[in-house]
Parts: sequence; C-alpha cells; structure tokens
Amino acid sequence: MLPALPGFDVRRVEVTGTTLLDPQEVLRSSGIRKGQSVWEAVEHWETALERHPVIESAHVTRRLPGTLRVEVEEKRPVAYLTADVLVPVTASGERLPVD
Repeated sequence: MLPALPGFDVRRVEVTGTTLLDPQEVLRSSGIRKGQSVWEAVEHWETALERHPVIESAHVTRRLPGTLRVEVEEKRPVAYLTADVLVPVTASGERLPVD
C-alpha cells in the first residue's frame, strides 16, 4: 500500500453488476469509506464483499485521483420458493437473502 497522499482520498465509489442488491448495501459490505486512500489494498475490500451471501465475486479498481470502481457478480437465482414471499434460490439450492 502506498502511503496516504494528499488528493488521493476516496471521493466517489461506482458500483456495477447489481440486480438483486442495492448499490448502497454493496458499498456498506465493502468497508470502503469516503476519505480513505484509494491506494489501500483492494484485496481487503474484495474479500469483505465476497463474504456477502449474495455476491459470487468482486473486483475493485482505481480511477484516479479519487474514484474506486466496484464490480460485483451476484449469485444467480434459477428458481423462487414460495414462502410468505418469493425467495430466490441458486442452482445448488442456496437461498439468497434478498428482499
């Protein structure tokens, strides 16, 4: 990680790849906060995102000077179970916790 350099604080985060999740939920799950350095290790943020039960994979890139791009691939539902509400389910039978 490069040391904190003036002008390289996170000012904007772009989230792509979401259909099931709200981008704000992705941002909260990442641990990315405005004011952090864009030079922090992206692997930490990617690992945090991949712990989310709906995210299959995540990739974080930098767009200098102050933007991070978060690209996520969500797990794909192939069916919906009927409960009190419809619950999306993956091909492996995993229930996805989404509203």
